[in-house]
Amino acid sequence: MSHRAKSVFLGLLLATFTLSLRAQVASPIDCNCLSNLPSLQVTCPGVVPDLCALATNCFSTNRLAGSCTQTLPAGLQLFSGTYVIQLTVQNLQSNYFSCAVPFVVAPPAPAPKLTLVCPTNKTVECGSGWSFDPPTVVTFCCGISMPATDVVGSNGACSEVITRTWQVLDGCGNVATCSQTVTVVDTTAPGTQCGMNVVPNGSFESYTNCPNANSQFNFASPWFTPTDGTSDYYNSCAGVGSFVTTPANTAGVQVPSTGQGYAGAIVWSVYGLNPTNTYRNYREYLEVPLLTMLTAGQKYQVSFRVSRADKYTHAIAEIGAYFSAAPLVNYGYYTNFNVVPQVENSSTNLLASTNSWMLVQGTFTAIGYESYLTLGNFRTDAGTTYSNFPAGQLSDYAYYYFDDVSVVPLCDPSITNKTVDCGSAWAFDPFPIFDSCSGGNVSVSSTTVTNGNCPRVITRTWWLADYCGNSNTLTQTVTIVDTNPPVLLCAAGANLAPNPQFENYAYCPYYFNQVDAAVPWFNPTVATPDYLNTCSGFWPVSVPNNLMGSQAPFSGQGYVGAFVYSSNAVIFAAPGGYREYVEAPLLAPLMGGVTYQVSFRVSLADYSAWAISEIGAHFSTGPILSGATQGVMNYLPQVVNPSANLLASTSSWMLVQGTFVAAGGEDHITLGNFRTDATTTAVAAAGTNYGYYYYDD
Repeated sequence: MSHRAKSVFLGLLLATFTLSLRAQVASPIDCNCLSNLPSLQVTCPGVVPDLCALATNCFSTNRLAGSCTQTLPAGLQLFSGTYVIQLTVQNLQSNYFSCAVPFVVAPPAPAPKLTLVCPTNKTVECGSGWSFDPPTVVTFCCGISMPATDVVGSNGACSEVITRTWQVLDGCGNVATCSQTVTVVDTTAPGTQCGMNVVPNGSFESYTNCPNANSQFNFASPWFTPTDGTSDYYNSCAGVGSFVTTPANTAGVQVPSTGQGYAGAIVWSVYGLNPTNTYRNYREYLEVPLLTMLTAGQKYQVSFRVSRADKYTHAIAEIGAYFSAAPLVNYGYYTNFNVVPQVENSSTNLLASTNSWMLVQGTFTAIGYESYLTLGNFRTDAGTTYSNFPAGQLSDYAYYYFDDVSVVPLCDPSITNKTVDCGSAWAFDPFPIFDSCSGGNVSVSSTTVTNGNCPRVITRTWWLADYCGNSNTLTQTVTIVDTNPPVLLCAAGANLAPNPQFENYAYCPYYFNQVDAAVPWFNPTVATPDYLNTCSGFWPVSVPNNLMGSQAPFSGQGYVGAFVYSSNAVIFAAPGGYREYVEAPLLAPLMGGVTYQVSFRVSLADYSAWAISEIGAHFSTGPILSGATQGVMNYLPQVVNPSANLLASTSSWMLVQGTFVAAGGEDHITLGNFRTDATTTAVAAAGTNYGYYYYDD
């Protein structure tokens, strides 16, 4: 139930209570005296009088001092017409009494003329955050309504013409119209998101219409209300005395953090503390489409400011931000969204201030394709940290103002130029691309130029183009230096496997099938092995807990995981059974006739339905690749775990080890199960999902 609905309910309750008491106790207010006050009949401008101050002669000595309230707030400006003001007081015995009196606003006679000064037409740049310029209204008649309609004259990829027409009505019944045509063009070249706020209208300054009532949050376009909850929009354009102006409005008094406007929403209710209450978990949310979808693997800083509305007694902690690829909507309902926000204020940081704007801030790594942002409290009432502050008047809810919303990509300074060591894991850094009109829908091509040897300088140039022919180039130069002396492999006992603990990565994994992040390891087939690391913000590929179970690395912070057995099930038409492999180039080719010791560690994932034996390592001259299969690779591993040694532990890392004599020239290693399901030694395990193993060291 919104605070508006609640006020109506309270008024009805008080009215009913008053009727039952009047038959028993003398009223401390004289309704006839009240209705004869001269201030109840006025000529425009129609300003609601303060009846509690003007009606002192209508109160008896049995009235409780300070108990007088009225339904239309004093100072509110109204159109011409007849309104009802209900005055409620309390006697010394704590009983309530009410009087309803008419308030008449008469238009001036004769009716004054309505004059408009229309805005001129203009041309603006796409994505510039432009808005229509409202007409200037000159009238001496109280009350103005100004509904607007938009007509799109042309809507091409590179130009759009929009005409807005206002129909202005004043309190005397005068009507006039006015129009403005805006031509939107695209002359700006695409570039990078780095440092820019991808939230449109983040300070709620632009609006389609000035608010004139509660529940008009959609006026702060492109923001919208995603449920049947009734979020609010406040702006000083509403005028002094309005319910929805700033700084003073129906919820409290607060100056905007910046500009002239802000949003407001109920984020918690006491009713959810009773699990059977009809109004439990009532929520109001704020949602907006981002200027561009977020870039996979890119880290973003999310921040917004909140201030607790002082007419409400409760404060909470867990206000957060949730990002989704599609709109998060639930029309027909007004309860909390059952999702986990990527950024959420800490439960230990109660957002209690009604005087200042408190910062909610955090970072997260995008999975990719997130295009919508939703703000609010995503927890249940019972699951929310709350506290009561008795200074407020409305004790059923927690209500907050929102302002200054931003989502900014955090780009490493090395995205332009960087220096790396020869043999280390490195990759060109992805640019989060953005165009003011096309968003992330930009054509991208690249060229790479290599110069020198010591150092080696590699420059990659990306060419960006939007639909309108605007283009731009971005470059990154990587300088590869060699500061390490040569090593005698045999004498030093050097490990020829690169990145053997999977600690180095070109980017932190943010989804499945990203073994290539642990460069130079890669996926040799079209199956989907995984790279898992503690750095990941996407829990299914995090460490120690992830989608397939829980296991701490044998060493360091990361490992890889892959399916090795599918129990003869037909999956993706994979010949011999579904398989995932991981492969890497060796640091140096093997020498013919030399014996090499091979070892690695495996651990059975908790959710595996099968444990097997024959996991092995195959060495090849050149990579072994299969872009057409997710099945068994038809190669014979030089080192394989014995069939009698079942690899069944989910709590420890088991050693797979062996020696072989190299033929010479082998320069790639591939790990996995090279047998078919029919020839693999397999025993049922406690899980439910085929046979999946982690690899490390």
